Amino acid sequence: ISATTPSLSTPTSAIMHKSKRVAGSFFLIGALFIMGVYHICLWLLRTKARSPLYFGLFCLVVGTYMLAGGAGGLAVLFDDVSYTAYLRTFNIWIVSPALFCWFLYDLFPKYFSKRFTQVYVVILIPFYFVVLMTEPKVFVSKTLAVQGMTAVLGIYGIFTLIRAVLKREEGAAICLAGACVLIGTAVHDMLMTLSLFESIALGGLGTFVFIFAQSFLLAKRFSNAFRRVEISQKKIQKLSDDLKVERDQVVALNQNLEAIVDEKTRDIRSIMTHIQLGIFTITKDQHRIHKDYSEHLHCLFETENLAGQDGFSLLFDRSDLSTDERSQAESALEICLGDLSMFWDTNSHCLPREIKRQRLDDEWRILELSWNPITNDDDYIEKVLITVRDVTELRALESDANDKKEELEFIGELLNVSAEQFRRFIQSCHDFINENRKLIQSSSIDTCDMEILKVLFINMHTMKGAARSLYFKRMTRIFHDVEQYYAILQKDPNVKWDLSKMSRDIDEVERIVKTYEHINVNKLGRSTNQARNLEIPEEFGHDIVAIIKRVLEDKSNFSQSAYDDRLNQQRIQSIQASIFPQLYSSISDVLKDICQCLGTLAKDLDKAKPQLQINSPRLYLNSTGDDLLRKVFVHILRNSMDHGIEKPADRIKKGKPEAGFIDIQLVPKETYIELTYSDDGRGLDIEKIREIALHRDLITLASDLSISEIANLIFHSGLSTAKKVSDISGRGVGMDAVRNYLQKSGGNIKIVVLDEAHPKSGCYPFSFIIELPLNLFANLAASDMEPAA
Repeated sequence: ISATTPSLSTPTSAIMHKSKRVAGSFFLIGALFIMGVYHICLWLLRTKARSPLYFGLFCLVVGTYMLAGGAGGLAVLFDDVSYTAYLRTFNIWIVSPALFCWFLYDLFPKYFSKRFTQVYVVILIPFYFVVLMTEPKVFVSKTLAVQGMTAVLGIYGIFTLIRAVLKREEGAAICLAGACVLIGTAVHDMLMTLSLFESIALGGLGTFVFIFAQSFLLAKRFSNAFRRVEISQKKIQKLSDDLKVERDQVVALNQNLEAIVDEKTRDIRSIMTHIQLGIFTITKDQHRIHKDYSEHLHCLFETENLAGQDGFSLLFDRSDLSTDERSQAESALEICLGDLSMFWDTNSHCLPREIKRQRLDDEWRILELSWNPITNDDDYIEKVLITVRDVTELRALESDANDKKEELEFIGELLNVSAEQFRRFIQSCHDFINENRKLIQSSSIDTCDMEILKVLFINMHTMKGAARSLYFKRMTRIFHDVEQYYAILQKDPNVKWDLSKMSRDIDEVERIVKTYEHINVNKLGRSTNQARNLEIPEEFGHDIVAIIKRVLEDKSNFSQSAYDDRLNQQRIQSIQASIFPQLYSSISDVLKDICQCLGTLAKDLDKAKPQLQINSPRLYLNSTGDDLLRKVFVHILRNSMDHGIEKPADRIKKGKPEAGFIDIQLVPKETYIELTYSDDGRGLDIEKIREIALHRDLITLASDLSISEIANLIFHSGLSTAKKVSDISGRGVGMDAVRNYLQKSGGNIKIVVLDEAHPKSGCYPFSFIIELPLNLFANLAASDMEPAA
C-alpha cells in the first residue's frame, strides 16, 4: 500500500480520511464561490472595469469544476446525479481558459494579444456548448485537444507575464507568482500520479493560491484606485480653496472695477487728445466715423466734428488715388465689414498704405495709413481701426538720403574715369539721344519702319556698351531696359509700337545722362564741353608768328618760298610735331585708352585680363576718327571678351596661357590705314554660323559659300552665336553696328580666316581687317609714318 493510499485495515480510518478530503474540497469550493460572487458584485458596482467580472466568472467555473471532481462533492450534495450530468458538469473547466484569457488581456492589454484571446473564446465556449448538447461518447475524446490548447495558453501566459514584470507593470509580479505556484503544484501531482515519488496531492492548494493571488491583485488595484481618488479629492479640495480665494479677489476687484474703468477711460481720452496720430474707427453703418477719435485728425484733415461723417470721403477726397484705386479700396472695406475675419486676409491688400492728400492751401501732404480689423466673439468684423500719420517730412528726408547715396555711387563711378574720357562719352550720348529723339518724332515712325527701329537699337546698344565699359551701373541698366523694348519690337512684328513709351524711354535716358553730367560738373568741377587748349613751346613762338605774317603778306609767294627753303621746312615739321599731339590724338594712345575696359570686362566674365599688343606708326586721329574708333572698339572688345577668349580653366586645358592675348596692327596703305585685330580665343564656329544663317534665310542650302564668306555673315543684324543675352553682348547687333559706323565714314571691315584647312576643335582662327579712310587722320609727312616706339 503506497503512502498516498489510505489504509484499508479499519473502516474507521477510511471514513475519517474521506471526510477530511470532502471537508477540504468543500472549503476550497466555498472560498472560490465566495470570491466569484464578490468580484461579480464589484463589477456590478463599476461596470467600466471588466477584470472583476472575468475573474468572478473564472472562480465560479473553477469552483463548479472542483465540485464535480475531487472528493465527489457533487455526489454528496446530489445523490441522484446521472453520469452524463456529472461529466458535463466536470467538463465546465473548458470555459475557464477563455475567461482567464480575457482577464489577462484586461489587466495587461499592451502585452497580451487581443487576437489570441478572441481565438480562445471562439473555440472553447462553443465547444462547451457541444459538450452540453451531445453524449459523453462524442465529446470525451475531444477534450484532449482542449487540454493541449490550455497548455499552450499556460506557456503563452507565463511568457506574457514575464514581459510585463520586466516592464514593471503593476500587479504583474503577483500574477506571475500565483501562476508559478499553480503550475508547480500541477506538475507535482502529475509526477506523483506516475508513482515517481510519494507525497500528498497539492493541486487544490495550488489552485487556491493562484486564485487568491489574482484576487489579491484585483484588491490591490482597487485599493490603489481608491488611494488615487483620495489624492484627487485632496487636490480638488485645495483647488476649491484656491478658487474661493480667487473668487474673493474677483469680488474685491469688481467692487473697484467702475473706478478702474473710469481711470482707464480718462487715460485713453488723454492719449487720444495728445497723441500726434490720427486714430479713428469706421463701422458698417454707412462707414461712419465713431465718436471716439484722436484730436490730431482735426489738424490732419482741417475739419471739426468728425463723428458721424463718411470715413471714405474723409480719407479719399482730395487724395491722389485714381478712380479705380478708390473704388477697389471702398469695395474691400465693404466686403470685410460685418463679415468673418478670414475675408480681411484676402482683401486687405487692396487698401492703400500711403496716399498723397491736398490741403486747403493746395499743399500736398503724404499720409501713411494702417488698417486693423476689430472682431467680436464670433470672429465677425464689427469695426476697422484706421491710423493716419503725416510722413511728408520723413519721406523728404528718406528721398534726400537716397539721392545722397545715389550721388555718392555716381561720384565713385566718375572718379574712375578721366575727365576727357567722360567728356567724349557724354558728347556721344547726346549725339545718339538727339538722333533717336528725331527718329521717334519723325513721320516714318508711325508706319513702324523697321530700318528706323534698327538705328534706334544700334544707337542704344552702342551707348550701353560704352556705359558698361566705363562701369556706369545705373546708366547701363536703364540703357539695357530701353534696348530690351527695341529688341522685343524687332523680334515680334505683331507687337504694337508704343510711341508714348518710346518717348518716355528717351526722356529717361536723357535724364540719367544729365544726372551724371551734372554731378561731374557741379561736384567734381570737370567741364564736359570745354575746347582743347593748345600749348605751344616758347622756342617755336617767333617762328609761328613770322610764318603767319608772311602768309598774310603774300600767300602764294610764301607758299613757294617757304617749302623751297630747307630751313623753313624743318621748322614747319618741328612745329607740326609739337602742335599735332595737342590738336589731334595719337591712335596708339586712343587704342590703349579704349582697351582699359578689358580689366572690367574680364572681371565681370570671370576671366583673366588679356595681354595687349599694339604696333602702330606715328598716326594722329582727328576728332571724327577718335569718335569712330571708340564706337567700333566698344563692340569688338566686348565680343572678343565674351565669345572669343575662353575662361582660364578652359584655356589651360587647351594648352594656352591663362590670360588671353589681343594683337592690334596698323599699316598705312595708299588710300587708307589698315587695322588688323586678332585674339587667341576659340575662333569662329563656322558650322553654327551656317545653321543660324539658314534659319534666318540669309542663305539657302544651294548657296556655295567659302569659309570666309560664311564668317562675314556675322555682320548681319541679329546673327549671334551667344547662348543667352546679357548686358555685355548676345543680341547679334554689335558687328552690324561696327560695319554701319565704318561704312558711313568711308571705311569698311571684313573677316579673314587664318587657317581654313585646319580648324581647331571645329572653330577657325580669324582676324578683323578694318579699313580706315585717310580723312580720319591728320595730314603728316611720310617721314612721320614711322612706327611708334
